Amino acid sequence: MNALSANDLPLPANLPVATSDLAALTQSAFRNWLDSVDVATSVKTPLALLEPTALALAESDQGFLAPGHHPLHRLLDWAGVAFAGVDDTTAPGRTALSILQALCRMLHADSDARHKLSSALRVSQDRLQRLAGDFQRGADEACQRVNRQSRQQLASQQVAEQLNHHLCTPLPAAVATFLAGPWHACGSTTLASRGRTSELWRLFTATTERLVRVASAGEMTQARRRQALELASALPRIIERLGDIDSAADPNLIQALFGVEQVLLQIARGVEPVAQDNPPLPDGSPAAAGAAEYFHSLNTWYRCTEGATPQRLRLGAVDIAQDRLWFYRFDGERQLDITSLNAQRLFEHGQLAPVATRHAAFSLALAAAAGIATSDDYRRVFGVPPRRVQEQQQQAQARQRQDAQAARVREQEQQAARQAQQREQAEAAMQAEAARQEAQVIAYRKRFEARARAAIAEQRRRREAREAGQPLDEAAPQPTAKHDQDLAAYREHRKHFYAQALPAAEAAASLTTEALQTPDHASSHASPHASASEPVMRPAEQAAEAVKATLGTWYAFHDSRTPLLAKLAGFEQGSGQFLFTNRQGHLIRKLLLSELTELIDGGQVAAVDMVFLNVGPGH
Repeated sequence: MNALSANDLPLPANLPVATSDLAALTQSAFRNWLDSVDVATSVKTPLALLEPTALALAESDQGFLAPGHHPLHRLLDWAGVAFAGVDDTTAPGRTALSILQALCRMLHADSDARHKLSSALRVSQDRLQRLAGDFQRGADEACQRVNRQSRQQLASQQVAEQLNHHLCTPLPAAVATFLAGPWHACGSTTLASRGRTSELWRLFTATTERLVRVASAGEMTQARRRQALELASALPRIIERLGDIDSAADPNLIQALFGVEQVLLQIARGVEPVAQDNPPLPDGSPAAAGAAEYFHSLNTWYRCTEGATPQRLRLGAVDIAQDRLWFYRFDGERQLDITSLNAQRLFEHGQLAPVATRHAAFSLALAAAAGIATSDDYRRVFGVPPRRVQEQQQQAQARQRQDAQAARVREQEQQAARQAQQREQAEAAMQAEAARQEAQVIAYRKRFEARARAAIAEQRRRREAREAGQPLDEAAPQPTAKHDQDLAAYREHRKHFYAQALPAAEAAASLTTEALQTPDHASSHASPHASASEPVMRPAEQAAEAVKATLGTWYAFHDSRTPLLAKLAGFEQGSGQFLFTNRQGHLIRKLLLSELTELIDGGQVAAVDMVFLNVGPGH
């Protein structure tokens, strides 16, 4: 059966002890604790004065049966740890003893000590902490530098050992170089500064396993290709987060990252990279490994009997590079500077032994006096399942969590595959729709150009007939578009537009149809009030003047190699220019009245009825 520990199970909230047994239980717990607590004799002497105080409080205070919660329990638990390295061999040690002696004498002589325990304990803790800090500050500064380097070296060895488990698998050369270089440095920095329980260390280990799994030779699945693409994008940010470095500042890091990204992108394209066997990382010398074994014992107190006077020494620094162990007294003086081999020799001869510091020692002694001395006793009294049953329950829960995690991973992979298939289908549909819309646009452009050419031919025919003095035949068929249904529909649109438009629009429509009158016909419609001296405007000039009232109308220009469509956006009175824009409202042409008249007279401009089609984005 395992002894009850403060880190094993929570201390009992209330001990099942009869009132008549309180005095005997308290006396037994106090004496057992005083005999077992590993402190110097000069420390036990003042602590023994607190036995009557403990008996009085046990009988008068109901909270005394809650181990670890009562102020006296906290005082005795603290004294067993805080004074583990204190003795009367040095002046600072004797000063620390005087703090404890004053506290114990005050509580021993005062019958109303219950109300002073908490405040007296806080005062004593603060005084002892200041005293230790004053004398040990210089030693701590020297030890911190050495321990920082040792911690970094130890972390480097541990990370190298972990990475070697992955480097034994054949990997692409670029990936192995990356793991042995920048990635090893990031892991060492993370482990040394954050520890194994930190979130960043879990990120490092998870990313390592993911990179090795993706880069190792295997089936080229869609999930593997997707993970390779995601990892190639996320790896630089992960390195900056782990190592607190700028990925753009180190050329070696950039080169290593470039090689890994090439491998990952190659996998993302579905090409398997060439894998090879790679050498492992060095994990330290045997001497360094010997000193590293003591690193977890930093700040531990030891009983040293090597000299004439027994001393209590604290392991302050472990120099792994030099294989040295530094031991200090309570006053901050270094007493031992030995190698790990010499330390092992002292341990074997019993001249150096760790102080058996036990947290919550008195609280555990009180629980043991009440019959709860082991973990099994605790479980039996308080109904906690036996360790074997508890381990089985934990294993079952762990399997359930693993199964649930595996199910989530499978569901995520299946969902990712479905989404990838949907994306491919959507991409194919989008390309087909784009092709269809492009074909519609091309067909519409061809029809529009045919209509524009037919309109120009019709204008030319009418002008030539008018100049030859031939009558205009409105019902005459168009020889060039006899069977063109699109052109017939276009004409119907024009007729409907001209029939419903404002008089100004009807005047503008005369550019292409009936409005082009002969001079005699135009003079017959002139106002009877017109002066005989006013010049008679030609039909083209009349049409040009009429265009001013057709803001927003679209016109087709054919005076260049490529036909041009433009909308009349305005007329500048100052310059006498017509302003034409495109569909986006950008100015594309300016014409004076004389220039527009010349174009109309030459049959190179025509008003059109525009019907815009929505052909989708990008067209």
